[in-house]
Amino acid sequence: MPPEYAGAACRSRARSLPQDPVLDRVLAREMKLNVGLGRRFSVDQVAEALEIAPRKVRGIRDGEQRAGLDLGLRIAALLGPGSLNRLLLAVGYVARPVEEEDEEAAAWALLSDLGREVASLSDALADGRIDHQERAKLARELQELVGKVAGVAAKMEGEQP
Repeated sequence: MPPEYAGAACRSRARSLPQDPVLDRVLAREMKLNVGLGRRFSVDQVAEALEIAPRKVRGIRDGEQRAGLDLGLRIAALLGPGSLNRLLLAVGYVARPVEEEDEEAAAWALLSDLGREVASLSDALADGRIDHQERAKLARELQELVGKVAGVAAKMEGEQP
């Protein structure tokens, strides 16, 4: 392989689930239990939700194709917390909901919301002006954001001695 292509091969492998057939089997088993005729989801529903081809969904479910790390986690999350935990358990992890009192998680969530709002504002200003539809959407999003910030501020004030 020419040296200029070596990095690309490494990057593509890094996005795949580890080369452990157990992970492929766990994901395929979860999909067989939840995806198909008479199951919780149809192949087409999963394909549409994940924006991939139905052929790829069938291939992963039947163990004929491997899912990348991102797609594998997205499939497991779509199937539900039980499926996600069984997939993560195969590599020694479990998923748990973020606790409301987790201050660090609340700060990161607020930062994420702020980032999304800045991106929305940037998109709206890309053409040099904010039209009436963008204005209404931004106003609604900013009101929600102000509510979240006020909630975090009130919680911080209540915790001071």
